[in-house]
Amino acid sequence: MKLLFENWRQFLSEEEISVEDIHKRADELEIPWDDNAEFMAWTKELTGKSHLDDMTSEELSKIYAALENRGDKKRTINTKEELIDFIRQEPNQKMFLDNPKGTTKKFGGVEPRVLPFDYGEYTELINPADGMGWDFLLTPSSSEQDESLLPVGHISYIEDQQLWDENEREMPANVGDNHKLVLSQGGEISGEEKDLITNFFSDMWQFREPEWYGGDHE
Repeated sequence: MKLLFENWRQFLSEEEISVEDIHKRADELEIPWDDNAEFMAWTKELTGKSHLDDMTSEELSKIYAALENRGDKKRTINTKEELIDFIRQEPNQKMFLDNPKGTTKKFGGVEPRVLPFDYGEYTELINPADGMGWDFLLTPSSSEQDESLLPVGHISYIEDQQLWDENEREMPANVGDNHKLVLSQGGEISGEEKDLITNFFSDMWQFREPEWYGGDHE
């Protein structure tokens, strides 16, 4: 933290940092930034703002100085089973809700849907299927501020090239490994919430029926 502050002061005393400077340096460090939920969550944590264009020159300098250490805390989680076990042991992980309840989202490039639940990513737990944070959704009775958000199920894409071709859609790469966890406060989910989530995804041909956990999970 001391080194970060010293670097920040150094940048402030030199030429002003621009948004383009940050984009260029992020590219050099192979840090995704373009409409990237993890990057926006990180910048908001540092400055209180998600978008670089909204920042002052001082805030941009702070982001630039911190880029060198960006990603040091990230952890690759290779499978949904590994993710479930990890979250059950350490549930309080950093999150970013890129699609809160009531906003619209496309799934697999298909028509946008209004979400009846909060949807986001773990910002520091990376899914190698797409190189981004693992996806999750919260049951309607749960909140991002809850301290014990535990997995109660997951939703998976259908990995069937013929089905995607029939619907005139390109099947995303590694789609079979891009699962979405369902999280709920204390690991409790009501039958009503299960029905709401099941019905939401049943209207979309590209998803399997949600799998709900009892004692064990698949």
